[in-house]
Amino acid sequence: MSKIVGGLGGLIVVCFLVLWTSMGQSQEISKDPVEKILSGDARLIEEGEKEITSNRSQQIKRLLDIVKDTALRTKNRPAVVAAIELLGELRADESAPELAQMLLFGNAKDIHDQEDIHGKLYSPDKAAPAVAALINIGIASLKPVTEQLVAITEETKDKDSLCRHCFWVIKGVLGPQLGKAYLTQLCEKDERAAKSKFVKGGFHFMDVHMYEEREPDESKRSERNEPKQEKNKDPVEKILSGDTRLTEEGKKEILSNRSQQIKRLLDIVKDTALRTKNRPAVVAAIEVLGELRAEESAPELAQMLLFGDEKDISDDKGEDPALLKGL
Repeated sequence: MSKIVGGLGGLIVVCFLVLWTSMGQSQEISKDPVEKILSGDARLIEEGEKEITSNRSQQIKRLLDIVKDTALRTKNRPAVVAAIELLGELRADESAPELAQMLLFGNAKDIHDQEDIHGKLYSPDKAAPAVAALINIGIASLKPVTEQLVAITEETKDKDSLCRHCFWVIKGVLGPQLGKAYLTQLCEKDERAAKSKFVKGGFHFMDVHMYEEREPDESKRSERNEPKQEKNKDPVEKILSGDTRLTEEGKKEILSNRSQQIKRLLDIVKDTALRTKNRPAVVAAIEVLGELRAEESAPELAQMLLFGDEKDISDDKGEDPALLKGL
């Protein structure tokens, strides 16, 4: 009898140790959303996806709160400028309507028509952070910017500057040739646009810029040597601090975290062995890259258009590739 009890006791100890070890591993995995995606566990994969996309959504919401705070635009302009720039870097489509209302909000002060006289033209995407951010966001910017453009009248304050900034976004997103085609289509479909001399001014604007080379993405700014970061401070709080150094640190932390996640997710997608061994992880990584608007992943994803949720897609099957969810 004592042998049986002793044997049961040993078995309980072994089971406890196994459970303890698995709990430890689970806790380790739970710390890192990318590791969850690699876990092979459907529940953890879904958790990992939600954590990454939720973190991005929360950051965008907090940054939008900064941008919408009209008092902050006077009290802490650098924080608002940094928030606008980050919304552009994060390709936050949902911020485009708000940013389109801030086309004349400048880095140092608001932009007015009289500053554009005597042919001393500034570059709107350098002077107005919302212009650069909307260009970074891309196609989602066109609708709210076009609404701003069509609404301009003789009574609109700083109408010439506002008009030029609208054109600059359209040119930045589409290029001058497609920009001109876009305005043509707009005038055909919208009676107000067809009658607006301000919209028609866009044709001349696009012609002037037709042959210029498109400027490099301003988001790829040169790195600087910065003092040691205060890691315990929330990056959005740093942006709100009013301290130029902390504002820059906060921006870099948010973007660095996104860049690291994208790099790790791309490593999963590029691992050809994983495509067989752990297809759900690769599918999840592809979907999250789409959620993160990771433009740098497009060339790799374009090679995987027939990579399906459960197996590769072939001509004799009428299935939709999983990748299209990510795109």
